[in-house]
Amino acid sequence: MVTIAEVLAWKPRVVDSLAEHFYDKRTIVVRLQDEINDAKPPESWVAPSRAVALKAYEEKRLELNDIAAQLSDLALATKEAGKEIKGAQDDLNAVLDEASRGDYQVNQQTGEVLPPKLKKPDPNVPSYHLEADQGRYEDALEDQDAQVKEFVARIERALARADAADVGLARSMADVASGKTGGGDGTLSAAAAAQLPPSLDQMSPEEIAEKFGSEIAIDTIMTYLEGSIPVYKFLTADFEGSAQYRVMQNGEVKMSLKMGAGVGLGVDDGVEASAGVGGFTDFEITFKSKEEAELFLAGLDDAAKDVSWISGRPMPTGLAEYVNEQDVTSKRVGVYVKADIGFETPYVDTHTGARAEGWYDEEKREYGIRVEGSLGVNGGIPEAGTKAGGAFDFSGEVKTNTRGVAQEVSLSGALTGEIANKKLGLDIPGLGSGGGGDVELKMNRDNVKWNEMEEALKSGDMSRAADIAMDHGQVVVRATTVTEADQDAGRVEGGVKQTATQHTLVRPPNMTEFVGVEPETRPAGAGRS
Repeated sequence: MVTIAEVLAWKPRVVDSLAEHFYDKRTIVVRLQDEINDAKPPESWVAPSRAVALKAYEEKRLELNDIAAQLSDLALATKEAGKEIKGAQDDLNAVLDEASRGDYQVNQQTGEVLPPKLKKPDPNVPSYHLEADQGRYEDALEDQDAQVKEFVARIERALARADAADVGLARSMADVASGKTGGGDGTLSAAAAAQLPPSLDQMSPEEIAEKFGSEIAIDTIMTYLEGSIPVYKFLTADFEGSAQYRVMQNGEVKMSLKMGAGVGLGVDDGVEASAGVGGFTDFEITFKSKEEAELFLAGLDDAAKDVSWISGRPMPTGLAEYVNEQDVTSKRVGVYVKADIGFETPYVDTHTGARAEGWYDEEKREYGIRVEGSLGVNGGIPEAGTKAGGAFDFSGEVKTNTRGVAQEVSLSGALTGEIANKKLGLDIPGLGSGGGGDVELKMNRDNVKWNEMEEALKSGDMSRAADIAMDHGQVVVRATTVTEADQDAGRVEGGVKQTATQHTLVRPPNMTEFVGVEPETRPAGAGRS
């Protein structure tokens, strides 16, 4: 195992610059594909000269494939090593700084942590003072012991992180030097894309599904109901509810139930507009398999019939107890504010809406702010018979600890082919041609670019925050098929939306390459949909 002193002496910037060099060289090689295609001996050549030329051509083509794969492998390995080394150094420096402020001593060769010496109680003081002093002394010793264990654990994690990066880079270089890293017989682009960073390179498809499976929903069914009851003039009493059933890539099933109520204000005077405020509760239950979830659903009817009389009113206490007996992974209580506006002209019909939520999760002991929005435009020129339209949904969420310090940012929205290509470098078939897609971005305090994200959040620059998350956060892209059925009964609207994932691409934080995960690939022992 490496030492603290050794890790702090490493130069991650040099490793990063080397990674950029390999990326540049890889790009040059991959761009040779057209030349490779044009160089193939034509069919018009007469045998046996064509056979000889074709053999030489294939040898050179496969050699270039190997070079593309090797450059890609080295680029990924050095990029990951630089990121992990920088992260390990930041972790170690944070421990050293905290230890120094508390007068703890850290041996940078052995990793040993020594606490400051505590003054023992004076035995000559009166007994009642001595007993209190002894109690405080023992409490202080326990606190010191806990602090030492925390420092040691953090040091060990940081050193293991640096060591894994070192070993992964060494393995990649050895594979390239020995010729083990090959490019196959496809295109140059395929040879380069087939390589994975060291942290994923030894994983089977099932292990990759296990690593990212809790982030990927392969089947989602959501039902919703919302409506309003007139109270006075433009004032309404609003209610809403939704239930969601998600089958995750790792075989888990996440079931959530959200209920809200509030007051609204609506105006319809050329421009249709409404606003509302209220409160909501949101439960999430996680099941290990689809079968376990179905057993829970089968028992709901009996639980709902278990009613107790409280203050002269029937209350479904059995249902509450039944739900709380499950693995409740999230229990949010919060408030919301929303606004909706739309207007029509002879040529365009525009609708935009936004909703903001503030919540506290009793299970995870964290606070959060969530913003959701939608924009829809439908228009056309009647004389020309042309029509155009589109819609975009998005949401963003910031989670904080109980002290209000941001811990994680997640952004999600509909994915267009243009965004996929220009921002992520992906060409996903089906987007814009009857298929659908979405992208989810996630970034937390462990990310080396978190300081930049925090600055963007504090300044309210969400566009900058989205760019940082797109470039440096974890990215999950799904190509999907969506089936919807809506019902509108005056002041009450409802519907069902089902989303099935056809293909998923995952890019780990601060990486440049995506890992493909097929819906049918599950970890060993996982439930299947």
